[in-house]
Amino acid sequence: MAGGCTNCTSSCKISLLEFALFKETALTITPPRFSALVGKPPTESLYDFSPLSVEALALAESLDQDGALCLSGIDDFGAISSLVTGSTEAVFNVIKVLNISISPLIERELELGIQRADECVTNWSMMGITRLFYYPSTLGSAQFGRISAATAHVYPDYTECRPDVDIPDNLTRN
Repeated sequence: MAGGCTNCTSSCKISLLEFALFKETALTITPPRFSALVGKPPTESLYDFSPLSVEALALAESLDQDGALCLSGIDDFGAISSLVTGSTEAVFNVIKVLNISISPLIERELELGIQRADECVTNWSMMGITRLFYYPSTLGSAQFGRISAATAHVYPDYTECRPDVDIPDNLTRN
C-alpha cells in the first residue's frame, strides 16, 4: 500500500492522463468521465492516451525513468486518487505541461522550492482526489442531486521545506 491505496502503483502516463482531466478547471468532472475512471485498474493497456500531448507523454516517460512515484486507483477510503511524487521541478512540470489550475501561492512555493532545492532537500507531491457528492435537491424530498468533484493538492514531503511566500495585495481581493 502507498498513499492509502492498495495495488495502485502505476506508470506515470496513467496518472498524467487522469490529471489532464483537471486541465484549467478546478472542480467538476462530468459523470461519464468520472465513472470511466472508477472502473479501471492501473494497467496501461486499458487506457487511451491520445488526449495527452507529445510533451506530456515525454514527461511521463521521464518521470518513470527518474523514479517518480505515481499512483492511480481507488484508495482505501473509496475515493479515486491520482498521485505524482518526485522532485519539486518534476511536479511543477506536470502542472505546467498539463495546464492544471493551481493557486498563485502554490505556484510561487514551487518556484522557490526549485530555486532552493539544495537548501532543503525534499520531494513534492501532487494528489488528485475525485469524489461523488450527493446533495438534497428539494426541501423535504428524499431525492438527491449529485455532482462529481475533483481537487488537486500540492505539498512537500517535509513541511519545513515549504517556502514562506509573501502574497502581493493584487492576488487577494475582498
